[in-house]
Amino acid sequence: MHWLARLLALLRSWFRPALLDAELSEELRLHLDRQIQMNLSAGMSAAEARRSAHLALGSIEAIREESRRARPGALVHEAARDVVFGARLLRRAPGFAVTGAMIVALGVGAATTIFSIVYGVMLRPLPFPEPDRLVAIWTRPGNSPQRVRVHPADYLGWRTSSTSFEDIALVFPSQNLNLTGWGEPERLFAAGLSANTFDVFGVRPALGRAFREDEDDIGAPLVVILSDGLWRRRFGADPSIVGRTVTLSGAPFEVVGVMGPEFQYPGREHQLWVPLTIDPRLLARQRASRDHLAVGRLKTNASIARAQREMDVIARRLETEHPATNRAVRAEVLPLFEESVEGVRPVLYGLLAAVGCLLLIACLNLAGLLGARAAGRAREFSVRLALGASRGRLTVQALAEVAPILVVGGLVGLAAARLALSVFVPVAPVALPRVDEIEISGAVLAFSITSLMVTGLVTAFVPAVKAWRTSAGAAGAARAATTAPDQLRMRSVLVIAQVALTLPLLVASAALVRSFSALMAVDPGFRTENVLTMHMAIARSRDRGDEQIAAFYTRLVDRVAAIPGVVSAGMVNRLPLSGNNQYLAFQFEGVADEVTLQSRSVTPDYFRSMGIPLREGRVFTERDTAKAPPVAVIDQGTARALWPGERAIGKRYRVALPGQPPTWSTIVGVVGAVRHGALEADRDQQIYFGHHQFTDGRTALVVRSSVDARGVAPAVLQAIRDLDPNQPVYDVRTMDDVLARSSAQSWLGMVLVTAFAASALLLAGVGLYGAVAYGVAQRMREFGIRLALGAARSDVVRQVVNRGLLLAVLGSAVGLGGAVALTVAMKSLLFGVEPVDPLSFGAAVVILLGAAFAASFFPARQAALTNPSVSLRAE
Repeated sequence: MHWLARLLALLRSWFRPALLDAELSEELRLHLDRQIQMNLSAGMSAAEARRSAHLALGSIEAIREESRRARPGALVHEAARDVVFGARLLRRAPGFAVTGAMIVALGVGAATTIFSIVYGVMLRPLPFPEPDRLVAIWTRPGNSPQRVRVHPADYLGWRTSSTSFEDIALVFPSQNLNLTGWGEPERLFAAGLSANTFDVFGVRPALGRAFREDEDDIGAPLVVILSDGLWRRRFGADPSIVGRTVTLSGAPFEVVGVMGPEFQYPGREHQLWVPLTIDPRLLARQRASRDHLAVGRLKTNASIARAQREMDVIARRLETEHPATNRAVRAEVLPLFEESVEGVRPVLYGLLAAVGCLLLIACLNLAGLLGARAAGRAREFSVRLALGASRGRLTVQALAEVAPILVVGGLVGLAAARLALSVFVPVAPVALPRVDEIEISGAVLAFSITSLMVTGLVTAFVPAVKAWRTSAGAAGAARAATTAPDQLRMRSVLVIAQVALTLPLLVASAALVRSFSALMAVDPGFRTENVLTMHMAIARSRDRGDEQIAAFYTRLVDRVAAIPGVVSAGMVNRLPLSGNNQYLAFQFEGVADEVTLQSRSVTPDYFRSMGIPLREGRVFTERDTAKAPPVAVIDQGTARALWPGERAIGKRYRVALPGQPPTWSTIVGVVGAVRHGALEADRDQQIYFGHHQFTDGRTALVVRSSVDARGVAPAVLQAIRDLDPNQPVYDVRTMDDVLARSSAQSWLGMVLVTAFAASALLLAGVGLYGAVAYGVAQRMREFGIRLALGAARSDVVRQVVNRGLLLAVLGSAVGLGGAVALTVAMKSLLFGVEPVDPLSFGAAVVILLGAAFAASFFPARQAALTNPSVSLRAE
């Protein structure tokens, strides 16, 4: 252990002189004061007394500086001395130290939290080789307001004709498989992949192998690849699972591989991947149904622009070959990375701008705090300068005093950021991609350290300049210097800047609050009170086709409807606001153009259970079986768009449904319009099919009750188990919960921006309070004299408060331009609110002025309570 003893001795030799230096500096300052007082008592003038004292002690300081430079490790000694001395000064002012550290923690913690989210979602590259060559390919029908998925027939045309891609993979993302035989039955979200998918992404399974080309043939043995999460959660991370058989939806599947945790395509909810089988017999008849995803890998010499031009040519050729289904349908090529974050980019960029403002406000606030402290130490700086210290040494020491505040505040901020992320990630909106990649990584840590360094440089500028500008002859006048107008002017400028940066955040917060209120006031087209929902994925098998599944739905609805407290029950294959939509292309009789509509399959009592009103005609009945004439119900938006001023009942249409030839069907009813996609989106035109005539294995049960919806959930679940013990049920929620989940992204943006605005308002209020209190402290004698001469205390309060309000008004005027720019930039995030909204701007200004009044009132009250006799005795 001799090396440890030597290390301790070395550290002691480094740090002990630093401690002695700090103590000696204090002793020299006290000695200088005593020497000046002795010279004054001897009859010297003030200038002569100071000059004589400086000459007497200057040599001592010079000798001390020389000895310091002569010691080994002089630079280390100086740095240690400065840091230790700064820490000792902060220990004597705990209020100042804690306030400064908390300001740094707030700014750095908020910046680190938001940057962690932005980096994990938007900046971190996709975890695949050469991710910039991966693209997503979508289709856009000529009359569709948004991109839609692709059809396998289009995919085959692209793959055989394009030359810009190394290969194109096809993915069916909406497949459900029920796992049985391994504990409780569980519905698992699966995706069907073409055999080349893993090659397109450039990844291989962590265990086992990928799919072979022959495994996506009709009749091929069933195989499956597990996700890393499912493998660990349900199979105990057992490597021997590869090669074993599991039962999925009643069929045996051989496990051929386990993917690594980085592969989560198409989404983090997918836990299984199976080969995608394309039935050649159905390609032509199902071309109008687009529900697949296409992912391509560009060749090394190909660009997205070149690929897009090529896809445009192919789309025109497909339109010529298939005019009935591909008329005005074009392909869109997008970077896979950009496509995955497109929906959340505006929100995250807005949050990043907000936290940037908050960080800058924290810097200005801390600069004002340090400026006030530097002004109070002007006498100390002048004494040390007179004793022979250089201006550079004083500047370094002023910077060193900031270091402990930055270090402590930075560590607290990082801890707070880690805690905030641990709370945020589990409750993050479903629409937020790549949530599992949100963490305090090396890049995030580098950002935090950089922001901390920038904060230190900005905030240390004021005391460093103060130390540099200190005059050696200012010791006797140090007290007067602290009341100089430029000091008060500088603090006022800092406060105005803080208010100017706070106003845009307050305006953005007010606009988002108003936008969220308007969103919650939207009529979704159905009633949510006392409605319970739950999802099921019915497994198809050789003895369980559409007829058997439709009969199961009928029996289940009848049994649930008989439960006490249940008013009605119905089923739908895609619940409103669930984020799942299916578009089909229809040809209506008497309408020239093909029309793309959202489609849903429902049971007869679905409309009643959801509270969707019947506007015209009738809804479905159990007589609308698969053998009955095909009928449909449309919403009133579709009826008005296709036949304005006419009755829609009796109109006919044709559509190619899966497994059915396109035949003429009749519209028998019109129901109210429903916002199926999102509350903030316009109502898509909608068509409904009866569950017997269009049967979907994935369905949602909707139960309306006369009591609390959650109260009937156990009985409903028992009814499902009685009919099929192996049927998993998932996503059990009330319709109020579904409605809240659909607006979760808007709610999250509003809450975060409001939190930042509140933090900025608090910091600005602290800065304003400090500026006003500083001004009051310098004018306490003046206020006392004015009160002694008969001035009213209310006049003193009014004068001080007016000063604070003036700073707030000036800051608001400066910040108006930034507020307008910010709200215009976040236009896409607002619903029902104009970017330049007078009410939002007015509310923000009123809140700022209210905070300014509160921050100014307490110093004003202190000024009004000044004892005039004390001021007169001082005079």
